[in-house]
Amino acid sequence: MTTAPGNDIRDIELPVFHGTRQSCAVAIFEQGFRPTPVREQIAAVAATFEVPIQHLFNHLEANDRFAHLDQRATGTISLTADPIQAGSWANRAPEASWEALWSVYRLRHPDLGDDWNQSDEGHFWVLAQQISDPPVFITASAPLGQLLAWPDEKTAADVLLNLARTGQTDFFPKLFTGRPEWRADPSHLKLAGFQEVPTRLDPSLARFISGEDAAMFAEQVDAGQWGEPGGHDRFGAPWFSFDEIWHRLTPARQTELEAVAGHPLA
Repeated sequence: MTTAPGNDIRDIELPVFHGTRQSCAVAIFEQGFRPTPVREQIAAVAATFEVPIQHLFNHLEANDRFAHLDQRATGTISLTADPIQAGSWANRAPEASWEALWSVYRLRHPDLGDDWNQSDEGHFWVLAQQISDPPVFITASAPLGQLLAWPDEKTAADVLLNLARTGQTDFFPKLFTGRPEWRADPSHLKLAGFQEVPTRLDPSLARFISGEDAAMFAEQVDAGQWGEPGGHDRFGAPWFSFDEIWHRLTPARQTELEAVAGHPLA
């Protein structure tokens, strides 16, 4: 924690992280945070894939997607005190674009129905549309009095002060890091840098990309054929790096996957 002499607890600054894409991070460090409105993100996806924009909006609304329902405070951005979580967020960023891509895929594959999230091919296609813009997380710091907990909108300072009243301040680091989401006006952030993170594949998607059946893929993972998992999420589940899986594929399998993606991936 850092704070100047005489400042109160609300001025204490702690590190926070924001998951995004490399192109967005570069723009943020050059121009500051200027979030692209959700409607513009969806419109860009509609234009790229030649889907009528209203079709996308209707699909997002009909399926209660987050891009349609988001009620979070305008002018604030998503933050986490956990860099692992930030890396996970980065793989889905920007969220409205990610959801719009899924809507494009689902509109093209209406047979998926309610089981669309179980489609490894769908997850691969969405991933492939963003693969040229690597996921990154931005490191910043923010005063506790400016970090809002979502959705109850208590500040991090409120949390710490409440703990202090009962002599339980030792619990604050765990509560701060474990909070699902903090939000802040970007004008209160001090940017430090950004770091690229791997494009993550859960075991099911890694298996799909490998082209093997589940039993064979499990044997090959145990034998080290696909390398070590890239890490584990905050719940302990393993994930694999796309790059590590991709360069171990046969040229024939790479060609098959590029046909699914609709463009080269090398």
